Amino acid sequence: MGLIVAAVVGALFLAIPGSPIYRAPTQGLDLQGGLEVVLQAVPQRGQTINTTQMQTAQQIMEHRANGTGVNAPNVALQGTNEIVIQLAGIHDPAKAAAIIGSTGSLQFFDFEKDLAPPTVSNGNPTPYPSLYSLLTAVKGQASKGTPEAYYLFGKKTKVTHPVVKGKKTTQKTTQTVLLLPTSYGTVKQLRANYPGGRLPKGSTILAVPALHYPNGYCASAVGARVASAPDASQLDVVNDVGAATVRVSVTAGPCSNG
Repeated sequence: MGLIVAAVVGALFLAIPGSPIYRAPTQGLDLQGGLEVVLQAVPQRGQTINTTQMQTAQQIMEHRANGTGVNAPNVALQGTNEIVIQLAGIHDPAKAAAIIGSTGSLQFFDFEKDLAPPTVSNGNPTPYPSLYSLLTAVKGQASKGTPEAYYLFGKKTKVTHPVVKGKKTTQKTTQTVLLLPTSYGTVKQLRANYPGGRLPKGSTILAVPALHYPNGYCASAVGARVASAPDASQLDVVNDVGAATVRVSVTAGPCSNG
């Protein structure tokens, strides 16, 4: 009983003006008025909405509302596809829209089905810790056809001086790092970064395997247009003026006439 009484007294004490730990009571939507906004999730064709996705969307909206300084915003799920947002003290619908954000759609993408070995195993992603280890694993593939790009790697020694048992020691660690910050389309272009094309001693060139679509591919876009030629090695997309969202889809095989 003592704990219950203490809790009640403490709650009352917070509402007494002039007390050392006084905080003004927060007025919700029912006391100071405001707006209630209901957002409905509408899936794209072929997609579904689940509880996890709605909870993620709810957290995003909570962060947006809390970051604006609105007094005690309330963000709650309603049913299976709606989010109710209560903004106390906000009476202008335009201001409410600005607080919530201008993003017109919430999209969830599953890239697992587009992964290629060795970064996928039995349908599960298997990421590599570095670009060097990944390209080393696919050296055999890179030797077939014309590689997409080339990277230059080299050894770098890192020296540290940790204290072991009260004594300062020296430790050297050798790491493989990128010697050039970007990739190059040909080995000749890569070598052009060094006088006479002579690469640093101990450096290694690794290639990105060519990505082939034996029967071509079909590219389509919403909110943009495909500017590159059919089956081009590089897909160029130009967004439409005023488009808020751009979606690009690439599928194997030629485009159907329909």
